[in-house]
Amino acid sequence: MTFRTINIFKKLPLRAVLITPAVMQLVTVFGVVSYLSFKNGQASVEELATRLRGELTARIVQQLTTTIEQPYNINAVNSSYVQQGDINIITGQGEHLLWQQFKILPSTNLVYCGTEAEGAFLGVGASSTESDVVQIHVANESTDRYRYIYNVDSTGRRSSVAERLDKQYDPRIRPWYEKAKRLGVPTWSEIYVDFDTFFPTISAISPVYDLASNELLAICGVDIVLPRELTDFLRDLDISKTGIAFIMEPSGVLIAGSTPDPLTSGTGADMRSLAAEQSESQLIRGATQFLTTKFDGLDQVESSQLDFLLDDQRHYLEVIRFGDEYGLDWIIVLVIPESDFMGKINQSTRTTLILCLAALVGSIIVGVLLTRSITKPILRLSTASQAIANGEIDQTVGSSRIHEVAVLAQSFNQMVLQLQQAFANLEHSNEVLEQRVEQRTKALLLEQQKSEELLLNILPQEIAHRLKNAPGTIADNFDEVTVLFADIVGFTQLSSKTEPSETVEFLNDIFSLFDELSEHYGLEKIKTIGDAYMVAGGLPNPRLDHLEATADMALAMQKRITELKSPHSQPVSLRIGIHSGPVVAGVIGTKKFIYDLWGDTVNVASRMESHGEASQIQVTETVYQALKKHYIFEERGMISVKGKGEMMTYWLSGKRLMGKSGFE
Repeated sequence: MTFRTINIFKKLPLRAVLITPAVMQLVTVFGVVSYLSFKNGQASVEELATRLRGELTARIVQQLTTTIEQPYNINAVNSSYVQQGDINIITGQGEHLLWQQFKILPSTNLVYCGTEAEGAFLGVGASSTESDVVQIHVANESTDRYRYIYNVDSTGRRSSVAERLDKQYDPRIRPWYEKAKRLGVPTWSEIYVDFDTFFPTISAISPVYDLASNELLAICGVDIVLPRELTDFLRDLDISKTGIAFIMEPSGVLIAGSTPDPLTSGTGADMRSLAAEQSESQLIRGATQFLTTKFDGLDQVESSQLDFLLDDQRHYLEVIRFGDEYGLDWIIVLVIPESDFMGKINQSTRTTLILCLAALVGSIIVGVLLTRSITKPILRLSTASQAIANGEIDQTVGSSRIHEVAVLAQSFNQMVLQLQQAFANLEHSNEVLEQRVEQRTKALLLEQQKSEELLLNILPQEIAHRLKNAPGTIADNFDEVTVLFADIVGFTQLSSKTEPSETVEFLNDIFSLFDELSEHYGLEKIKTIGDAYMVAGGLPNPRLDHLEATADMALAMQKRITELKSPHSQPVSLRIGIHSGPVVAGVIGTKKFIYDLWGDTVNVASRMESHGEASQIQVTETVYQALKKHYIFEERGMISVKGKGEMMTYWLSGKRLMGKSGFE
């Protein structure tokens, strides 16, 4: 049987032998390309879904953060107005100030305050019938506690009476007032259905205390209609063809969603917020049921990227647990069906298969035609060619009676001679080239290392990497950063009596010491300005102990500076100022990069230094409150600070418990 098979193959025509492997290769390539196309499509879907989920949820979190911060900013301003007497809730004085605050946030339904002693109420809000019409709400003893609603003129003051409500209104017995009074701190109300807008609403409420007696004066609040701010935002998100996003409480109550489905059920007084599992959207119901099962209840949900099956279809899901310092606790859910991505992938795969099939058929036809034209000459050269392919280039081909074959044989022999010479030249060239490449590679690596060290000496490592990967302006917001300014007392007089070279050398010794301390405590040196030194904690990489680290460095600076002497052997002293708060940090411009900070926190820290005293560390109330349990302070009292007015400041003199650092 084997002998017969061999004989059959020996009798095959050469063009069949040539075309068969080519066809088999094309078929194999066709199959491999089809399989890889499908698998690459799936991998692309996974990667795209992960990236898209991350980007979309980040945008949602950013929007939520903006939405929930503004009401408390409004409350803080209104509370200040009430404390300073700019707003009198009983007489209505300053009602235009409430009107100005109301216009800041479009989703606001009502901005208001209610007093503790009299039970008076003053608020500015949208009309219940026309959302673009603003009205003033008043209820006090002069209105017999009935709630009067006034039209507003162009200055934000009441004009004519628009409506008088039938029921008497005392804010002190309202749930929002009682909760804020009970807790004594800014907080959120429970989500409720507003009886004017019939939308889910939440109130940001803050107690207002008398600055002198600390007695409760009033409760101020801001009502936010959630669908106006959140639902519209979610619906405008470009998620995918059928993807959705929604927000709910751990109790399962829907807050907002990108679908047009209602968020409430019932009518009139019976209207209630809808639970996610009762939503008309199948995706919302399915995702909620999956999360409930996955985490043994919605209150146990943790931020994660997941996938689940719904109607035998795979869905990508990302869930974010979102909260704030005032007790807010929401669950953000993003769901994207895999089919939204696979439609284009499947279409692309079909197109690839069709093109591969066409290429296969065309290649077979072309192969048959070419085989017929080259069969005979290629047979004569096959042996010699195979030998050369195996590295045996000392080959020659005999002549032939056929002129064309003779010419081909002669050319083949000439080619072998040229190939031998080319191999010799190529080997020599490779040796020379390898030596040059090795030398230039070493030089390039050395220069690159120098450039890296220079850049890292100017900018923080993270910022340097970001600039290399994406050149351009860098600007980052940091919510909690501690800034320290230090200044050498009497440096101007000292420098006028000292040679410039000695002055620079002395200043270098001091700043080198400070650089050593900043590196030891993990702080970021920002810059030096003359004889001033600026350092910050908590950036570019946030850290929880930035205040403690900065305080430790300040104490170490005051201790170590006493060990130095000026060129005239005079003692050296420092003024140091510290403040903590939000800043903007980044790199701007295109030449002579510098990593710098901006913001009120920087200005206050600078004022703490400039208004300080020699050999003292002056800190703000913010720093004192954060560190008073573990550090020793002395109250300096109220000082006048340029641009800030009167501020309470303290002297930082030591640490209650000595740490392990050798610099303390």
